[in-house]
Amino acid sequence: MAKKQTTAQAGTETTAASEGSASLPRSLVSERAIAQRVNRALAKRGQKLIKSKGPRQVAALGEWHIADERQGGIVSTNVSLADVARQEGLLQPWEGIFVVADAGGKAPGTPSTYHPVIGYVVGTVLRAAGGLTREQAIEAARVLADQTEHDDEIDFIGAGLDRTLTTHIER
Repeated sequence: MAKKQTTAQAGTETTAASEGSASLPRSLVSERAIAQRVNRALAKRGQKLIKSKGPRQVAALGEWHIADERQGGIVSTNVSLADVARQEGLLQPWEGIFVVADAGGKAPGTPSTYHPVIGYVVGTVLRAAGGLTREQAIEAARVLADQTEHDDEIDFIGAGLDRTLTTHIER
């Protein structure tokens, strides 16, 4: 199976795709939801899908591994979540898995980045491009709010934490 990866910065309108967006799945399912589907199926056999924690465990077992809860051992290492879900019949051809991670896969201790946010009374939320400190994002939101013609309809302004939305797509 060929893998395709699409990355979009949350809160911006730009999307970078490696092969165009014509083949994007019609339905995106969270990594957590797929893991729950897989664990419900594996539980019938006394097994559990586990996401590795920490760099040592990831290096030794891969990002995902399967443990046998009855015998207390590791059944499989370096497991692909999408492959297991497809083998179990739990991920349909029109579905793709998405994972939300910190912006740019930043290292621990690296300061977070933010984007300005303006919320309107009608429920609409405007998010601008990020990469700012929290204070810069709040100030940018103030400036944007002051420039709008509908400032009486603004409910709140603030700073949203930048995240990267990564969509893994299997064909």
